[in-house]
Amino acid sequence: MFKSSHLCFIRLVAKLLKVFPFKYHTTMITCLLASIQSAAIGLCIDRSNAAWKLEWNLQLLTIIYSVSLYPEIMKDDI
Repeated sequence: MFKSSHLCFIRLVAKLLKVFPFKYHTTMITCLLASIQSAAIGLCIDRSNAAWKLEWNLQLLTIIYSVSLYPEIMKDDI
């Protein structure tokens, strides 16, 4: 499922770059809109302050580890 959705996203960005050729601005706008959308969904799901508090625990370590492995995973797909 990840590869097919990633492929659709890449195709969409390719079409967008033909219309709007500023690659870095397009990436920045995409990331900004995704951040806003994620924050809105997160606020709808859980509004408690405790859920948004960032602490050094296993969840944070898992996120950092996953992000550090992402370039290695994507390198294998190319």
